[in-house]
Amino acid sequence: MKTLIKILLLTSVFFLVLFSCKKEQLEIKKTADPCDCASEVSADFTMEESALWGSTSEWTSETDSILKGRHVRFKAKQIDAEYKWYLGTETEVTKETFRSFGDPSFSGTSQPIILVVKKDPNLICFPNDDGYDSVVKQIAITEYPINDWANNDKDLGTKEGVFRMKDQNSSDSIEIIIDHIIETSNGPFFINIYNFDGDGTNCTESINEYTLTYRETRFRHTTVANCNRLKGYMKTPVNGQVEMYFTQQDPGDSDYREFHYFGRRVGPI
Repeated sequence: MKTLIKILLLTSVFFLVLFSCKKEQLEIKKTADPCDCASEVSADFTMEESALWGSTSEWTSETDSILKGRHVRFKAKQIDAEYKWYLGTETEVTKETFRSFGDPSFSGTSQPIILVVKKDPNLICFPNDDGYDSVVKQIAITEYPINDWANNDKDLGTKEGVFRMKDQNSSDSIEIIIDHIIETSNGPFFINIYNFDGDGTNCTESINEYTLTYRETRFRHTTVANCNRLKGYMKTPVNGQVEMYFTQQDPGDSDYREFHYFGRRVGPI
């Protein structure tokens, strides 16, 4: 009997120690790798087109193409480094710089933009990094629209056509049609938007485009009565995903409606 009690006691102590060790092991936290958030020296940069003619407004759209005559902001992603831009025959040594491409000779061309970056590298995480990097990107300068007005060619590329979109609060997709209406040689005056609410509602000949870049259009109603004061924006980023945002009426109104879509262009009109 005493032997049995000893065996049971020893067994209990064994399991107590075993589970205690396991519990302690679960509480051991893995030390974070200091190189998880580290990166090599990079000369990558963004190119952003100003939304206003002849302006260096902060209201910009990241792009690889611009409308002729617009200002472009070139901005390095690397912080706290030495920078050198090569912009045609000119050079700059700032983190960001602006340029305008209004000269007619730029129309229909692509211009190389070069950035060279120098910075003390993180040799602990990247022992082979020499602290230098260079990147070359092309910026395309176009007329608006993309092709020739004289031929009434209103091909607006990624900003006109049939779009398969899904509201951020819905699992169902719908088709929205965007059609720009050319009125004068200065550019489209109106945007026709079909099925903007997913219920077949159209808004035609009343939406005025008031700021635009190659990849972004912002618009608003021209009369209060039409389209319930529809306004919003449309973006076609370099990555191909299309974003549309529409509102009807104004925030605070009892009949205020909001639509926020994401999707892609599926074809021409």
